[in-house]
Amino acid sequence: MTLGKPRGYMRLLKSRTLPTILFRLNSFLCVTGFPSTRFIKFSNDWNLVLSTSVDSQVSSKVLEICISQLLKLLNTEKMKMIITLIDVIKMSSISDEHREAIQQTVVALEELPIFQTVKRCVPDKVTNDGESVEKTEPAIRLQDWHYISMLLLIWPYNKAKDSYGRTMEEMVKDQLEKSKSELLQNEARLIQQQMISVLDYAVIYSHCPCQEKVSRLASQESLPQIAT
Repeated sequence: MTLGKPRGYMRLLKSRTLPTILFRLNSFLCVTGFPSTRFIKFSNDWNLVLSTSVDSQVSSKVLEICISQLLKLLNTEKMKMIITLIDVIKMSSISDEHREAIQQTVVALEELPIFQTVKRCVPDKVTNDGESVEKTEPAIRLQDWHYISMLLLIWPYNKAKDSYGRTMEEMVKDQLEKSKSELLQNEARLIQQQMISVLDYAVIYSHCPCQEKVSRLASQESLPQIAT
């Protein structure tokens, strides 16, 4: 019941946290129903790769192995490459300032050694039906390289000593710090926070009685053997 009288005041402050400007988690990343089956399987097997002890102390070699295993898992799970995990926002009806920020973010991403390695290891193929992130010439087109690189930047890595995950976590942190791009750093940080929330909930869901049906569906598809 309300008497129509004020009950106090709320003080609002402008947030200093910027929203993501280009990438976002795909709506595919629900944690209930059949779509979650493939994602949970993917995350479990990807984390299995990352928890494996490294055979090489050369970070570039570790990165190449991780990229190779990531591609095997994505392809086996019949995910349309990385587009099913990370989506790009629609480019229609955005401000010139937003477009400029997107250009800066893409340039910063492409300058990372991680991106250069992904580009060398992954076939040249435009994703998102050739969606351009810039309508004026010259066009900037997002390719598999961009999506895969972004996934590598935002994944919450296993920090076990001498593991692939530990090496990747240190590599990503070092490269983002050296990039000096606050836009890219913010993009990776926010999406990683969201991914952590999704993965945490997925763990809870995997122990729920409702998971029994999903497990039966999951058993219909085989997973690849992880090379160590």
